Amino acid sequence: MKTFTFYSYKGGVGRTLALVNVANRLAEFGKKVCILDFDLEAPGLQSKYAKELQQPVYKGLVDYIYSYAVENVQPRHISDYIVDIQLANALSTIHLCAAGDVDSSDYWKKLARINWWNLFYEENSYGIDFFLNLKKQIEEELAPDFLLIDSRTGITEMSAITMSLLADDVVFLAANNEENIKGCCKVLHSLSAPGNNLLEIKRTYHFVLTRIPLPDSPDERVKHNIIVEQKTNIIRECLAQNGATLESANVIHSDRCLEENELCNTSYIYEVSKTSSAKEYMALYDSLVKNYFSEKDRVTFDNYKQFQLEVDKLLRYYRGNDSRFMEQAELLVKVYPKFSHGYSFLCNYYYDRFEFEKALEYAQKATATLGPDLFPIQLKEIYLNFLLGDYQRSEKLLNKIYDKDNEFTEFLKIQIDHMMFHNEELDIKAITKLIKAHPGNVTYRNEEARLWNFYKKYTSALEAIYETLEMDSESGMSYATLAEIKYRMNDKLDFYRNIELALKYNYDLRWVKYGEMFYIYQECLEDEKFLAILDKYDVRHIISFWLS
Repeated sequence: MKTFTFYSYKGGVGRTLALVNVANRLAEFGKKVCILDFDLEAPGLQSKYAKELQQPVYKGLVDYIYSYAVENVQPRHISDYIVDIQLANALSTIHLCAAGDVDSSDYWKKLARINWWNLFYEENSYGIDFFLNLKKQIEEELAPDFLLIDSRTGITEMSAITMSLLADDVVFLAANNEENIKGCCKVLHSLSAPGNNLLEIKRTYHFVLTRIPLPDSPDERVKHNIIVEQKTNIIRECLAQNGATLESANVIHSDRCLEENELCNTSYIYEVSKTSSAKEYMALYDSLVKNYFSEKDRVTFDNYKQFQLEVDKLLRYYRGNDSRFMEQAELLVKVYPKFSHGYSFLCNYYYDRFEFEKALEYAQKATATLGPDLFPIQLKEIYLNFLLGDYQRSEKLLNKIYDKDNEFTEFLKIQIDHMMFHNEELDIKAITKLIKAHPGNVTYRNEEARLWNFYKKYTSALEAIYETLEMDSESGMSYATLAEIKYRMNDKLDFYRNIELALKYNYDLRWVKYGEMFYIYQECLEDEKFLAILDKYDVRHIISFWLS
């Protein structure tokens, strides 16, 4: 596991955004990535991934540290503090250890009660061992190829931890002003001093000059190049005083769109982009990871990247002409007959369109190629069989990869066992156990409510779904479940109200066709109030899908 710490002496230089771009690119490459938000007083990582988070953030690094520093309890599993990020075009999932639930007052109370002095400077303190154990837990439980840490600004205990204790590589980002550069030099000088390298790590240093204007004339370019060279030389000379060297230097210019929207520009799509920021983030990525990739890695990714670019072209050229698109996509897959990502893409393409039979066909082709993303596509194949009602096939495939310590396989097992056996005691026991291990997961809480509803235990069902909605008040899935509970309780008024809320929060009613409560919607096909709600949200066409 290679660990990069992204550090800036002052805020506002694009440190977090740089980390996110590098993390995204690594995930697209298929590398396992964990990102850690150590900017505890001004956390930003989770906001950068608001749309891609697979579950809400209820606890994070502050809770982890608080447990040890205040409650004197060593957290057993870092995985309990992790949420997953799934990018649309990435080969692997990003694991995020956020700072915590920053919207909760409890977060700030816990942060205020952590005594950093006692952790590091009190006699017989174990702060160093504690944070080294944190890194060890990440490596053993999550097994990432890369750990990326967003450090606190300034000179603090937190920034010292991230750089001197945890980092293999440190990425220094600074704007073009004296305060930024002098501050970075002060920290660099201390960090690179041989006497301060307690763990004797052979650390690598990178420098990024940010937020400077892009020159638009020959004279400006000359001045620009002089400034970049001067500032880089200052950093290089600072390191040289302690016998250290600067591994790489990069520039990320000011970009109004980038600063307003904080876009991430390292997707494969941006490789053909003409924007300067896209090229600069790509150059930064290449500088940081060039020593950590094998030739085999590069060949694999080049194939994937080229396949994605070709598919992107197909989507643009044949939009609305599915038969022509698929004809060309099939030809493209034949060019990469042993490349499972091609089949995976087509599987996901059909899955998103609710064409599960075709999606299953490509999932089976993908697993047959034994590609590097085998486990996720195996899960997709199991789930597609489940959706199509072949529970025995799902169970057989699941048994080959089942891991009781993996929450995804555990959740699939609960769903399959329920459909095969309808054993109330076993179903509730299994979902309760999973919720206890992952209390913040809205999907698992919703499943508990669905099971109670199936067994006509409406009081328990309502209790579970109201808890779910307290966790996420904009969960369309949960409002649909609540609507189904109310329907079975003969409360049609609340059924209508909650179906409308489900649609308001973008729940796709196509999913109900694959659930045990589908009969409810079939009974409402001539219900004028129900049809009026579908018309209000312009989704009446979904009826033809239900009847197909």
